[in-house]
Formats: sequence, structure tokens, C-alpha cells
Amino acid sequence: MNVILVCAHGVSTGMFSRRLNQEARKRGMTDFSSQAVSYLDVDQYIKEADVVLVGPQVRIIQSKLKALCESQGIQCLELDAQDFGTMNVGRIMTELKSLSEIDKESE
Repeated sequence: MNVILVCAHGVSTGMFSRRLNQEARKRGMTDFSSQAVSYLDVDQYIKEADVVLVGPQVRIIQSKLKALCESQGIQCLELDAQDFGTMNVGRIMTELKSLSEIDKESE
């Protein structure tokens, strides 16, 4: 699963992305990778994504990001501000894993 985290400049989501990658390794999810990108650069990375996580900083453009994702057949989720602020990667990883399982069931 390739996850892109979108925020204003990619700094705070970069930390979140590193923690997601660490959590995936702990869980033995060898096919998982995440990276943080600025909303200004999302067009360059969107085609590589299975899921796009929208950071609280760019919530104002979530509807545009969601439309872009839907046009590409990509899941788009808003990161909960509290989970993001506390770096609760465990909860987000569980949510991502359940999305992955749903996708496998629909194949």
C-alpha cells in the first residue's frame, strides 16, 4: 500500500509519515510505504498512491483533493486533528489496514 500524506509544506506530515512507516515495519507490513507531500505537488504523486491522507492544515481544500482522488480511483481520508497532533499512528494504521482488507474483498 502506497500512502501519500498531503499538507501545506510536508514538514509535520513528514514526521507522521516516518512514524507510519515504522509502525508498518513493526506490524510486518512489507508492502507499505508512505510519504509526505505539499498540496502544491500532489499532482506529481497522486498516480502512485493507493490512499491519500489529508492533513488538518489543508482541510480547506479537502473537497478538491477528494474529487481528484475519486477521478483516479484512489481512497481519500482526512486525518483526524487529534490523531495527527498526538502522532497516533496506531489508530491510523488500523484504519488503513481495514481499507486494504475491504479492497481485497471487492476484487
